[in-house]
Amino acid sequence: MSNITPKEKTYFKGLNGIRAIAAIGVVFGHTASMLNQFPRYAVIVFFTLSGFLITYLLLTEQDITNRINFRNFYMRRILRIWPVYFFFIIAVLLVHTFIIKDGVANARNLPYYFVFFPNYPVTFLKQAPTDMAHLWSIGIEEQFYLFWPFVLQYIKNKKRFLFIFIVSIIIVRTLIKIYCDKTGNINLFYFAESCRFDCMAIGALFAIYYKQKNGFLLHHCKSLFIPIAFWSFVFLASFYRFNFFSIYTDNVVSLIAAAFIINQITSVRKKSILENPPMFFLGKISYGIYVYHPLFISLSIFVFNAYGIVPRHRLLLPTVVVLTILISFLSYTFLEKPFLRKKKTFEVLK
Repeated sequence: MSNITPKEKTYFKGLNGIRAIAAIGVVFGHTASMLNQFPRYAVIVFFTLSGFLITYLLLTEQDITNRINFRNFYMRRILRIWPVYFFFIIAVLLVHTFIIKDGVANARNLPYYFVFFPNYPVTFLKQAPTDMAHLWSIGIEEQFYLFWPFVLQYIKNKKRFLFIFIVSIIIVRTLIKIYCDKTGNINLFYFAESCRFDCMAIGALFAIYYKQKNGFLLHHCKSLFIPIAFWSFVFLASFYRFNFFSIYTDNVVSLIAAAFIINQITSVRKKSILENPPMFFLGKISYGIYVYHPLFISLSIFVFNAYGIVPRHRLLLPTVVVLTILISFLSYTFLEKPFLRKKKTFEVLK
């Protein structure tokens, strides 16, 4: 049984900082993509962190109450994810209809977004509605959590299941890649690549080992090599140079991120670059930062074009970052907080 009591606050230091880095990394990547560069791996950090944290909380709930309350879990997910998600979709429709006045391309694919299956039009059809392509990752998380609590509740040997689950996904994705290279049906591989259940499962596996106080894991994750590897990844990814492992790069990123999570929450250092007021603030509003930023890329480019300003990095990037942070703060304060207060009534752990 866990030593944590119901309603006791569980806090992992450094995780808000990791959220902040991932959120700002996505904004930088997507803004750069408008200038003919390509976003990369920040979203994989989100997947890994989500798998780690939610698995840890569900297993601790199971320790305390001897079961996972599925209704409460899904109510927490709905109250945390849905308000901002659907508000953003409505905002995109309104802004592109009445302000930018260019309409919403591929709006016929919106039904996929209402059932949290946006990775299908993004990968198979290449027809995501305007400013909504990034929501594929939220769809992936919602799909994963449809079954994940049941796995934790009913599978006895969770570690063995996770090893088989992760390896199976990697093998299937490899076979699909081989098939697509031979047939030219590359969209099938893009769809398989979008289903990053393996990255979330890697986070979950590390959560189980951490919860069991696995000596081998804790010893090696405390190594100085882990933060060096993580910050090296951040540096290389910033210059689009972290792609050494072919189709397995995301798995490598996930392993580095999971090890870094353990490194941070077990660190004895009182001060950390990830544990300070700005990082805590950005981490707190990171969901809004992730969701809202494409709309401000479009709005900024619209305004720049209207005034004859060429949207270069030095102007577009800071504009998007400032606007996104401002609106994300307002969203957190006035939209998210009422739902988060309601969410607390369904919590076993804070």
